[in-house]
Amino acid sequence: MALIKCNECGKEISDTAEKCPHCGIVIVGTVTGTVQPEKKKSFVPIIIIGLILLGVILGIFVISPLFNSVSKELNTVTLYDKESVNLASNQHQALTFEMKSPATLNIKVTEIYGQNIDFKVLQDGKSIYYSGIKAGGKEVEIGVNPGTISLVVMNDNMIDGKRALVTVIAHRK
Repeated sequence: MALIKCNECGKEISDTAEKCPHCGIVIVGTVTGTVQPEKKKSFVPIIIIGLILLGVILGIFVISPLFNSVSKELNTVTLYDKESVNLASNQHQALTFEMKSPATLNIKVTEIYGQNIDFKVLQDGKSIYYSGIKAGGKEVEIGVNPGTISLVVMNDNMIDGKRALVTVIAHRK
């Protein structure tokens, strides 16, 4: 029986001891006269993996909806929004848009002054919608395909100075 030094506390112990009588560390074996302590299991890798998984889950449920809302905003474009369109007697005003992809147009025409303002929507020269506004305003949604879209606001009466607010918003499909 020989005496060796404990790696934990540094005191001399028997080379046949299973644990140090001074500090209580379990002796696994000896290497050149020193005691090798039993390795403790580390939870650090498990914690790191758990944090990575938590980050992935948060990314899916928190960050993903943010990107979806940004992409929806990018698919909505205001094509026309002007304070007012002024129309003299028997005057028409055309607003023309070139659509590159299918879309839903949200068109809002509100009378500011005068009654009986009409508007129509044409796709590549063909009428696809017509509305007369007796008083107030009208808001419609119209599906359109790629091509030339015209919104014609009309004063077909003998009354000068009719005015309307016009807003056109495109929502790409």
